[in-house]
Amino acid sequence: MEEICTRAGASKRTIERLFQQDTRLTLGRWRQQLRLMHSMRLLAQGMKINSVALEAGYSSPSAFILMFRSALGTSPGQYFQRVPSHNLG
Repeated sequence: MEEICTRAGASKRTIERLFQQDTRLTLGRWRQQLRLMHSMRLLAQGMKINSVALEAGYSSPSAFILMFRSALGTSPGQYFQRVPSHNLG
């Protein structure tokens, strides 16, 4: 973020405000969505929850599962039981 601010000649707050204006997401929410999408790919490839949680930057599998449930309304295990793998691209 510091490098972006330096290159743009703008403050962190200005960059965050412009990002939210363009994407309709806060930077934190965007990061969470990116981490969720990355973790879904890993889970679809068969990686274990513990490894996916750490790879996605969560401190524990339970923190990851809580985020996943909050975002998608179900646990990773239940989600992947219901979604055919060919729909994950």
